[in-house]
Amino acid sequence: MLVSSAHVGVFRIIKELQKEQNQIELNIEAILRSMLRPAQRRQTIEHEQCIQSIFNDHNNRTLMEFLHGIAHNISLITLMLAFKLQEFTGSGL
Repeated sequence: MLVSSAHVGVFRIIKELQKEQNQIELNIEAILRSMLRPAQRRQTIEHEQCIQSIFNDHNNRTLMEFLHGIAHNISLITLMLAFKLQEFTGSGL
């Protein structure tokens, strides 16, 4: 989880990106084998749509606006997952 730390190291970012890439590749392989995609939560779908719309509109934004929009949506997803984990484990973060 990248947002949980104030200063994230480069290697941690690379590791998280590698995990995400691995998950994407597994999803692509499942699609190519005509397997059904696992159901996603409504909030996850909405966040993905927000990120996609920000990406599609990147020509009309400054670089900082683009990065801020992407980072904001990613941090919302991460915070939502952290909250769910906290509820599941019953512990504080």
